Amino acid sequence: MADFSHHALERSLCEQRWLARRVHVLSTCRSTNEVAKMALQEQGEDAAKGLWIAEEQTGGRGRQRRDWWSGPRGANLALSLGYRNPQLAPELFGLLGAVALAKTLERWLPRCRIAIKWPNDVLVNGAKVSGFLCEQPAVGHGALLLGLGVNLAAAPPANIAPYPTTSIRQHAPQTCPSREQLASAWLWGIEHGLRRFLRQNPRSFEQDFLFYLRQWAPYGVRDPRGGHQGQLLEFSSAKGLRWGMEPDASFHPLGWIPSLEALAP
Repeated sequence: MADFSHHALERSLCEQRWLARRVHVLSTCRSTNEVAKMALQEQGEDAAKGLWIAEEQTGGRGRQRRDWWSGPRGANLALSLGYRNPQLAPELFGLLGAVALAKTLERWLPRCRIAIKWPNDVLVNGAKVSGFLCEQPAVGHGALLLGLGVNLAAAPPANIAPYPTTSIRQHAPQTCPSREQLASAWLWGIEHGLRRFLRQNPRSFEQDFLFYLRQWAPYGVRDPRGGHQGQLLEFSSAKGLRWGMEPDASFHPLGWIPSLEALAP
């Protein structure tokens, strides 16, 4: 696999962009989020405009400190994106990134069912293709860090993954994008979604997110903590997620929903 082309990515992006003003390509690292956190600690707000992409990631971390399999060197996309906006909650920045990725994948996988699984996965035909995690590190001067791992050319072997996994290449062997193409398309998508969310109206994002969540759980969800279950009814960036049976269903704030289970038909 060829090394990631920093210059090809830079040339494909808008010069007046908000995100990824400084692109850093790392030969190898334990985790792009770890490198980004160090940069935030040392450089402060200036580093919040950065994008860190790893050729090889040896210790990627997902939610609840679980390992994230990053694949062979150069096979997949592993990155961390910084952004600073005191008005934007980490959960929303993460979901904006997830919606942007779902829309990006539809470009190359138009016949596949793309879904967002609560709270941190993107699925293709029911199998995990990506994990994302947004943090607001204490050392980051209020900056947000969105970590993203996408199985582009390789998926975890079945003996190490406790759930079905897939890669983009498995579904599009002839038209699979390069890492630069995928990163560029996703960055354009999240930039557009973020600008629209902040400057216009969050309704479009809210509808998109609920659509992709229903693609994962068309029969509804269940909260394993208390058993509350029912159809997915509404998503509000301000109020959270609402599911259950009318008229008793109420909103649950995003940060208060650690996990949900999809109901079987």
